[in-house]
Amino acid sequence: MRQNDTWRIRYNEELYREYKDLDLVSSIKFKRLQWAGHVQRLPLNHTLNKVLKAEFIGSRPVGRPRFKWEESVKTCCHNPLVLKLECDHAE
Repeated sequence: MRQNDTWRIRYNEELYREYKDLDLVSSIKFKRLQWAGHVQRLPLNHTLNKVLKAEFIGSRPVGRPRFKWEESVKTCCHNPLVLKLECDHAE
């Protein structure tokens, strides 16, 4: 970007605003919710639903349990700012 006869580096936020695009994190959350909707519409006996609902056998690793995909979708759904961004982006 040229400013006062000198070139200036543009920041990501400026580019997102100018091109009306989502930042990377919001884009990932948007795609995650799209995928969740797709999975929700599948029949319960579909292989994908069986894999997502499966309980694994064996010992768990030491430490904090890993964040499950289903929990991350629920977190996205409860954040009103994310939902507003995704609705605006879908239009």
